[in-house]
Amino acid sequence: MFDQVSYKYKFYVLLIVALLLGIASYKRSFRYTLSAKKENRILSEKQGFVKANLGDIDQLASRSNYLDKLIGKDRVPSEVIQQRILEFIPSFKNVKVSKLAETHYAIDGGFKVNSYEVVLSGSYNSIADIIYQFEKNFSLAKIVAMEYYKKKNYKTKKEQLFVKLIFQNYEKN
Repeated sequence: MFDQVSYKYKFYVLLIVALLLGIASYKRSFRYTLSAKKENRILSEKQGFVKANLGDIDQLASRSNYLDKLIGKDRVPSEVIQQRILEFIPSFKNVKVSKLAETHYAIDGGFKVNSYEVVLSGSYNSIADIIYQFEKNFSLAKIVAMEYYKKKNYKTKKEQLFVKLIFQNYEKN
């Protein structure tokens, strides 16, 4: 049967059969192999990126702990902090609480920032001493601003020294 067919015709049939076998083998196996190879390359790149940044995660965690310690303690109710500020002040002589403002709340970048304003009056040395003790020993909130000012008391005809202290701490949302 094949003896009567020309070589040219046999060649074309062989080419068509080879093309059909190539398409069938691509659809059945080569396509999945090439897809798996591409996915393997992408995952290898991601793995290298993760390994490179793993040290950064540890560094960020230690930096976060340092900032937590620096800013103030987390998860303490604001009423407790305000009460502790007021309990801290009477241990100093010649310092009086002139004004205690309401707690101010603000939300910034995933954190709830609590601000406490206290106005103290007294002599310069006693006020400076209490501010130093707040900075050194008070860990529930940190002083972020202070303002000294004088007011004249017209009854006693003397000037009084005041300091407005603003404390802040934060809570994670």
